[in-house]
Amino acid sequence: VRGSTELRKGPRLRTWKMWDVVLFYKYTPIDNVPEMVATHEALATRLGLSGRLLIAPEGVNGTLACEAATFTAAGDLAGSELTSKTSSEDFSKTGLAQYLEVLRSDPRFEGVDLKLSSSPKAPFPDLSVRDVPEIVGYGKALAGIEDPAGEAGRHLSPEEFHAAVLQAQTSDDFLLLDVRNGFEYEIGHFDSAVHPSMRVTSEFAPWVKKNAADFEGKKVLMYCTGGVRCEKASAFLLREELSGARPLQVSQLSGGIHRYLEAFPDGGLFKGKNFVFDARVTMTAADHAPAKADEAKADEASGAPSAAKRPKTEPKASNPSQALQGGGDGLQGASPLSVVGRCGFQVSGCGAGWDEPRPIDVCAVCKAVCLVCRKCRE
Repeated sequence: VRGSTELRKGPRLRTWKMWDVVLFYKYTPIDNVPEMVATHEALATRLGLSGRLLIAPEGVNGTLACEAATFTAAGDLAGSELTSKTSSEDFSKTGLAQYLEVLRSDPRFEGVDLKLSSSPKAPFPDLSVRDVPEIVGYGKALAGIEDPAGEAGRHLSPEEFHAAVLQAQTSDDFLLLDVRNGFEYEIGHFDSAVHPSMRVTSEFAPWVKKNAADFEGKKVLMYCTGGVRCEKASAFLLREELSGARPLQVSQLSGGIHRYLEAFPDGGLFKGKNFVFDARVTMTAADHAPAKADEAKADEASGAPSAAKRPKTEPKASNPSQALQGGGDGLQGASPLSVVGRCGFQVSGCGAGWDEPRPIDVCAVCKAVCLVCRKCRE
């Protein structure tokens, strides 16, 4: 009874969880897709993972997650401070790390790039492992590219890409190309980037052929979210004759926007937010910030399945209410200056700054995702 009384008089306790998330892909021949689907679905289920994993004869593409930590905060929600945390002391012991260890033990996935991050909400409601014809839906136009990894353009590190984009902004010799879908570009992109206004990825090849003359003699710089869409897209540019017009050079951002924002925590030359295909919806540059050097070294020494990064599991904001109440921004709200998206509700002609897309906000004609602000929704 006395303990209950003290609890009522004491500060209010709130708890919330954090999840580790990994984004990865690998183009590599797989001749036993149904068997691999069954094996990986069983493994991921046993390890308590959620997410989406696509397996095709050409390779794998997935985003998986697992619960990483539980935090307890004391005090009023608006001004509470972190008082305790329970989590795995070693990332290598988590279900996600165990899955990645199995994946990397397969010779076909040697050197797979694992992009780690954290989420203040469950990124996925369940687990889905699917047998698909291709890991990115480019369709028949790019079906003849049998070795995307071998035929793709030159991979540039974030630092190399940054330097090249600076050149592109002051030179007509470059063409900076965003190969994501339209609403992703609207939410965030590199300044001066050209976008094909694609609703879906399969519209890329027709757009390239229609605009072939724009590529003549250009040094093409290409980017997407994590790199996978650039592999076939760059290979297509290099092998397609484009009605006689050919680019001088084709390069792509290795690891995509994800790796770039890790390297440039202030956003660098990228403006706005990075769209991600999970419950977080968007991530700011701060959400991509890499783990501290000592944590990365500890992971490497312990054999954790990460190239060098450990996802953050501490809240990035001192106020836990931001983690509990925040929207698609992750743990902290973005500055209004970082909002580059605009409400596209044509009836009102709004145009207000907005970068929180919803799957249900789609064009009635073309079915493309649209940005519609809260006021216009109401």
